[in-house]
Amino acid sequence: ESFEKNNLKLKSYQAAAVKFVDRAGNRALLHLEMGLGKTPTSLAISEHHKFKRNLIVCPASVIVNWQREIKKFTGEDTFVLRGENPDEYSLTYLLTKRPRYVLASYDTIGVTKDVETQRTDDKGIVHVDKSKLQAWVEFLNTLYQPNMITFDEIHYTKNSDSNRSRACRALKSPYVLGLSGTPLTNKPQDLWPILYILDRELFPTETDFETRYLGGSRSFRNTEELKDVMSRYMISYYKKDVMKDLKPIERISKYFTLPAKYQKAHDKIMVGLTDQLLSGSMSSQETLKFVLVRIQRAKQICAMAKYDYVAELATELYDSADAAGDKWKKVIIFTQYTNMPAATREITKRLGQEAVSFTGNNSPEERQAIVDRFQTDPDIHFLVASTKAAAEGLNITAAGNVIFNDLLWTPAAHQQAEGRAYGRVSDLHSIGSYYVVSPNTIEEMINDILMQKMNMISSVMEGEVGMNNTSIINELLLKLKGGR
Repeated sequence: ESFEKNNLKLKSYQAAAVKFVDRAGNRALLHLEMGLGKTPTSLAISEHHKFKRNLIVCPASVIVNWQREIKKFTGEDTFVLRGENPDEYSLTYLLTKRPRYVLASYDTIGVTKDVETQRTDDKGIVHVDKSKLQAWVEFLNTLYQPNMITFDEIHYTKNSDSNRSRACRALKSPYVLGLSGTPLTNKPQDLWPILYILDRELFPTETDFETRYLGGSRSFRNTEELKDVMSRYMISYYKKDVMKDLKPIERISKYFTLPAKYQKAHDKIMVGLTDQLLSGSMSSQETLKFVLVRIQRAKQICAMAKYDYVAELATELYDSADAAGDKWKKVIIFTQYTNMPAATREITKRLGQEAVSFTGNNSPEERQAIVDRFQTDPDIHFLVASTKAAAEGLNITAAGNVIFNDLLWTPAAHQQAEGRAYGRVSDLHSIGSYYVVSPNTIEEMINDILMQKMNMISSVMEGEVGMNNTSIINELLLKLKGGR
């Protein structure tokens, strides 16, 4: 039975996900691979139950996308919570207008305010107690009282000690839905905050969870039991399962040899780094800081050297697709560097008037406007974007190829970026993904580890035992200590 309202017509797997949430007792996690439509599926749940008060907590970068999707699929306007504390206007609007859909970023929800209260003990001595108040959480729980809370990209709560995680765990509603394409982003401990939000009684403390399921800092124990527990709360769909005819992403490592001056600068940094690691003259914390700073600098040198090559590769990919008559011929270039070096600006400059770009310095509204232009303007062939700013919430389906000017630390970060263009339900097609790597550099070592991890299957998320959660930085350190 499919759900249909306005433009909201669910695919069969989306309708099955809606039914699963009901069977899970109104508290569930939708693990839908990016592009499979988490947003319309979650809205269908709210519309199906005719909830009058819906709170959606999401990354700030995707608030505009949620506003558009809610208007498109339900016809409803939204109210966005802003500021550190509820102001008079927000309080009045929420209490009198009672909007059906309220949006808030994780950072807004997580804002804390220092509060001092006085109490007098039996001896007449006045004590001052200090505490932290999360004003939006208090207001939402006591006055707005949402019928349903949706946590988009719920893995944002993974750091249990962060203010945003504490705030999300304190929010209350009879119906809770988590959405994520990557629920397990790095280590086993990341799961506890998510599971606590879904069921406070089953996992009342982080210690309880770790004692039962953590077999070390990077592995699970009692995996079969944990998979059974997860199956009660989580439903997963992958593109390979629901889109049988969709070709997988074609990942291609393109090698660019550094010019001599860049190679010399890179090698100088690496020699000093390796020597310091092997000397053991610093404390472990000092060593880690030293290593990260040096590695980042070596990566920046590689990134700076590639601007011309990446621009030429993007042009070649577009021209080739255009000559072949491909519908999806535009190209996205991702880079993590937006300041020093300002890769977004430099690559855009080389591509000229056919390119647009954005970074985290652009507001979500500006980013969406730039994406809209890339999607619709036939004269715009290239989008150069900050990997982080473009990683979530944006549908950039006009692209048939993506290029990574520089490499990130996790496979998930690359997959999220690729997912902006690949396998979107709204515009189904595969992509080519090009990793531009400089041989005989730190990049080559990182790329080797990345590609190995890309081919690994997550044990808890896809049902296989033996998950390896060793971080890339740890494996990189081992490589550096042991030499090439």
